[in-house]
Amino acid sequence: SCIVAHDLDTGELLWYYQVHPQDDFDLDFNAHPVIFDAEPPQRIRANPRNSVVAGNKAGIYCWDRYTGQFFWKVMLGMICAGCGPEYNALAVAYNKIYLQWASSSSPKPFSASAALNAYTGEVEWMVTNPVVNSSPVAVANGLFYQGFLNGKLEALDARNGRTLWEY
Repeated sequence: SCIVAHDLDTGELLWYYQVHPQDDFDLDFNAHPVIFDAEPPQRIRANPRNSVVAGNKAGIYCWDRYTGQFFWKVMLGMICAGCGPEYNALAVAYNKIYLQWASSSSPKPFSASAALNAYTGEVEWMVTNPVVNSSPVAVANGLFYQGFLNGKLEALDARNGRTLWEY
């Protein structure tokens, strides 16, 4: 239940981040890590960040991919034991983290898709989904693609989350 970084040449452990030591609730990382460079917003004078982001049942986390310095965490749904996302998927494009977030075990089942600022973690847009999602996501040509357990495929405008079509 942690993110681990090793030197590719030597195998040496560089850093690790364990969200919940002695985890009794199985809050493991269930969204694969994604490596990217995050550009700062215009209002922030800073260098780009060498980042890695991953999601687990307690939120979406972002770190410096070389040092393990923690940058930000985002929780889109309820915060309670067992309320985190059981299924989530990530993609990075246009200096945003695009994601699906689904927790059917929350007191009120919750499914959403969102775009986060890659540098700050701020939610740029979020839409609730009509059914639980459990699929990989993709971003290309200004579109965010996602699939649902009911067999539908949907394309959203990557800038604002507006549904453009579904099949």
